[in-house]
Amino acid sequence: MKNVLLSTALLLLLSLHSRAQQAVVTLSDCYAGLETNYPGYRQYQLNDDQYALQAKNLQANFLPQVEWNAQATWQSAVSSLPLDLSFAGLNIPGVSKDQYKTTLDIRQLIWDAGTTRRQKTALDLENSVEQTKTTVALYQLKAVVQQAFFQVLLSRENIRLNQLMQENLTAALKKALDAQKNGLGSKEQVNTLKAAELQTRAAQIQLQNGWRNSLLQLEKLTGLPIDTTTMLEIPQTTTPEADILRPELDLFALQKQWISQKQEVLRAANAPKVSIFATLGYGRPGLNFLSNDFETFALTGIAFRWNLGTKFNGKERRDLQLLAIQQKQIGLSSENFLLQTDIQSRQLFNKLEELEAIRQLEAEQLALHDELLQLNEARLALGTTTASDYLRFLNETNESRIRLAINHIQQLFTKEQIKYITGQP
Repeated sequence: MKNVLLSTALLLLLSLHSRAQQAVVTLSDCYAGLETNYPGYRQYQLNDDQYALQAKNLQANFLPQVEWNAQATWQSAVSSLPLDLSFAGLNIPGVSKDQYKTTLDIRQLIWDAGTTRRQKTALDLENSVEQTKTTVALYQLKAVVQQAFFQVLLSRENIRLNQLMQENLTAALKKALDAQKNGLGSKEQVNTLKAAELQTRAAQIQLQNGWRNSLLQLEKLTGLPIDTTTMLEIPQTTTPEADILRPELDLFALQKQWISQKQEVLRAANAPKVSIFATLGYGRPGLNFLSNDFETFALTGIAFRWNLGTKFNGKERRDLQLLAIQQKQIGLSSENFLLQTDIQSRQLFNKLEELEAIRQLEAEQLALHDELLQLNEARLALGTTTASDYLRFLNETNESRIRLAINHIQQLFTKEQIKYITGQP
């Protein structure tokens, strides 16, 4: 008795140690793994890097603009005085037809009608749009992870139920062999049960292969160390709310704001601009166009510029109309997305009610099948029923168990789908 107790205690300790060593992965872990493993996740940093460079370029708008120019020309005629003063002993030299000039031009913008400020706001919104696009792409992959996760759970449950059926067949085969020894059964009964057991073993191989494939898919998607020793924790999901909080809605809202800001940028870009400038030069002629000597010169002042062409030719108006059309298109896309999402969520809520109603009937049906199976197990031991009849009851019971197990997983999966479709956390 003492040895039995020691053996039992040892087995219990080994079992607890094995469970402690077994990795447990939740659906939330898979979602978190997807975020860090997804190649597109690095797009967040690339977007920020691109934004930082573009923002610096905008800041340069109010830095002095420096330009160096040089030119050499020949012209067919030059300016001259229409006077001949040689009679008075005066000789006015003419200007050479070959002329040279180099200048250093400096321009400083002092007022741009708020164009740069509006461009910066538009750039902020554009970066938010790009980051949200990455978020949407990542969110849509959650559906693939979700599908793979529950496929693993379903495969594992099918393997468990198939193993249970094997155990039932092994027990029934033992009873059939005992009945044959006692003259209450036949070899035909034994062979029928052996064939069914072999078929169940073959099914187990297929189920385990499908299970390993699902585990591999989940591992590749999440980057987590998932294998046949990993235990996936069944999520205890409550029925989610029907409110729609999808990241696509944030994307639509940001896109509309971005286009509104682009309209502001367009209006400001065609408004008057004021700047100061200075030109330092050296050439022949200088500012005195009657002088034929090389000389330095300087020029400074304030400049006012207003491009009226886009207003007169209607380009500005058409560009604004194009942006307004884009806004309407985004609004329609948002409405269509909400409609489709609402339809999908309502269908899933209806499916959830349907599954729950079926589950209650399946549970009652399984209880009846279990009772009939137990009666036939006793009859098989007494040799008062055939192996074929017993297998029929066993298959019906097993199918009922499978339907009930699938129903349970489908309910959990449907709740998670509702959370995904509506964007509930």
